[in-house]
Amino acid sequence: MDNDKLNSVITQVNLLLRSLMVTITLLVATIILLAAGAFDSFILADQMVIEDLDSGIVDGIHQETGLVDSPGISLVIQNCTTCHSAKLISQNRMNLAGWSSTIKWMQETQNLWDLGENEDAILKYLALNYSPKKRGEGQIWKILIGMSFSREILIIGLCAFASLRCNDPTRSAHVGINRFVIEAEELVGIMNDDSVAILDLRKPEQFEAGHLPNSVNIWRNELQNDSMPYGGVIARKEQLESVLGSKGISNGQFLAMYDDRGSCEATRLWWILNFYGYEKMAILNGGINAWQELQSVTKEVKPMHSASFSLPDAQKEESIIYLADLVNRLDSLTVIDTRTHLEFRGEKLKAGALHKGRIPGSIHADWMIALDTATNKFKPINELEMIYKELLQSKNSRIVTYCHSGVRSSHTFFVLTELLGYREVQNFDGSWLEWTYHDLPRENDPIAMQ
Repeated sequence: MDNDKLNSVITQVNLLLRSLMVTITLLVATIILLAAGAFDSFILADQMVIEDLDSGIVDGIHQETGLVDSPGISLVIQNCTTCHSAKLISQNRMNLAGWSSTIKWMQETQNLWDLGENEDAILKYLALNYSPKKRGEGQIWKILIGMSFSREILIIGLCAFASLRCNDPTRSAHVGINRFVIEAEELVGIMNDDSVAILDLRKPEQFEAGHLPNSVNIWRNELQNDSMPYGGVIARKEQLESVLGSKGISNGQFLAMYDDRGSCEATRLWWILNFYGYEKMAILNGGINAWQELQSVTKEVKPMHSASFSLPDAQKEESIIYLADLVNRLDSLTVIDTRTHLEFRGEKLKAGALHKGRIPGSIHADWMIALDTATNKFKPINELEMIYKELLQSKNSRIVTYCHSGVRSSHTFFVLTELLGYREVQNFDGSWLEWTYHDLPRENDPIAMQ
């Protein structure tokens, strides 16, 4: 059996297993619901689930639906976490007017997603067309007349409908420790789907020596703005669109990114794309090393045809800090130097920088402290929490990450914001290259100054 047929078989088996798991979960949920009786018996247990949800979702539920005690939200999240459609159900913060309206609403949600609309645009559309405030509906959950379990039965139906979408690989990839992290076992099951693009972010010579099947190579120098007098600065929107389009990447594709440096290069591209508002992507946890634990690499290069790729218009300016702003606010910020200890102390100067040292007042946290160096995977969340809790006052601290050229600092930015939930983190994109280019004040340890 050739590799393509083998991968196809593996994909189908994975899909069948997912469907079987969802079916079993729904059957168990049905039995529990019917045995429990009245709705009130669900409130306490469901409240415990709600308390574990992301605070943003809970706030939205409070504000828009008043369903904080409803088992509906938690059941969707628990039973359909592998399905992106179900995620939208849990986050849309809306009541539903009836079964036929529910089906229509979910279909329109899926259609918008398939057309490449981002979540904010979809939620805005749904808010305008389906929210109870728009339509003036009251007891909207009591749609199954004469049945005391109407809410629970409706949610089971929603889960069943949403589970049908789990066969879409770009929806089922958002699992594991974070929606932007994918494990090698998951990537095996979706890699041959046309809606998935695999990006190898290593140097070209490393790519040529062996890479993941169907992957295309993008190296760091293609992702920087060459018009700047120093290297590393984020590529312009038009430049990035051109680069990705030239690699055959189309709008709406799910991007699986990997490298061989503990996801340092992958998180850099993640940060760039996230800045420009693109979110259909995930980082392969453990990179090519994790892949080789399961599958072989290939030297065969995927035929490349240019495609049309465009980024959203809205930029996430809150994720970046520019030099002037950093200088003006330096005393009120917690600045993290993510370089090596030797660079931080002023004992080592990397190419491109004009001086040794560090930004005054910065603290040191090498980006690699977030890695299990044996596997190149992210450390468990509880370990990461302990590591950064010792360094940072709270998750509401105003934090800036920097390194030599904004690559390693992107990794720490990802860990803090996506894995640990720190709320006010910005990446100093120009980093030490820009700081020393403008000959700004710097610190060195005494031993390094001798």
